[in-house]
Amino acid sequence: MKPKIHINNVSVQEAIEIKLRKRELKNRILSHTGCIRTSDAAFLIAALKEMAMESDEPIHLYLYNTNCSTDSGLALFDTIRMLSCEVFTAGYGILDSVSSLIIAAGSKGKRYLSPNTECVLSSPDDGPTLLMSSYRFCHENKTRHMEKIANMLALCTRKTADEIQFQMEHEQVLSSTDALHYGIIDHIGDPVFTPVGKEDKSIDEIHSERNIGSLSSCFGTHGKTMRGGSRRDVFQAMAKELLNPSERNDTGEPSI
Repeated sequence: MKPKIHINNVSVQEAIEIKLRKRELKNRILSHTGCIRTSDAAFLIAALKEMAMESDEPIHLYLYNTNCSTDSGLALFDTIRMLSCEVFTAGYGILDSVSSLIIAAGSKGKRYLSPNTECVLSSPDDGPTLLMSSYRFCHENKTRHMEKIANMLALCTRKTADEIQFQMEHEQVLSSTDALHYGIIDHIGDPVFTPVGKEDKSIDEIHSERNIGSLSSCFGTHGKTMRGGSRRDVFQAMAKELLNPSERNDTGEPSI
């Protein structure tokens, strides 16, 4: 085991971590790694409130390999949703169901996961407390927390509470792409390092392009050209009008 180098009774690693944390707070960035305990949740909530009162600029919240108790997660969820400024959320590594709920609590269109992140939808494991002295009370409290998390995730995603609860009971593991289709996030990437306009397409854009691509492939228009442009461009315009009835003319037919 290598000895730690101390400078003024502080190791170099601790000094670097303190410097990085100060720089992050200055740039309105919050990050947490590992289990979110009660004290950690209290610090994150206090920092979020302080930043929101200082300025209306966006706040970035990063979670790395995070698991969280239900009480701490719900407190963070409520705090993020009550802030007046935008909150970018980003997840890395493996996130449990409560941590996924915190990511989903971010501002709409500002929620990210790294490409190789996984969200584990499982029943909350808060562990026994003094109030949970009996197995029956533990089981009932765990079921109640699962229902509450499922209902809150349903508000932020495209799934119903029953579907989410069923997947939590069977410990469903979602990749970042699955989480994008699920509605937990809006983009795959990083809110700071991903250039503006270069994020992965949102799920609505993916569905739209899939419909346009399937229509043009039915006519065999890939790679073929015609006078005034490619046939694919023509059928893309036709598909957009078919998918958007408001752009039809008075006769009910596409304007092409």
